[in-house]
Amino acid sequence: MSDPSFEVDGSKEIKRIVQMIREQHGEAGITNMTNLLAEFMLDHNANTRSYVRGILTHKP
Repeated sequence: MSDPSFEVDGSKEIKRIVQMIREQHGEAGITNMTNLLAEFMLDHNANTRSYVRGILTHKP
């Protein structure tokens, strides 16, 4: 995305993202998107776990 003012939340594109990817890249595009999202969520889970553990170890 080259427009820094673009907001994903509430955009008309977000409501059509799966349809747009399927139209432009077929089912392989959907598979790639799903795999990327799964990979990103793994990182998110690890970061969240680390954050929570950090808070718990610093209790007063």
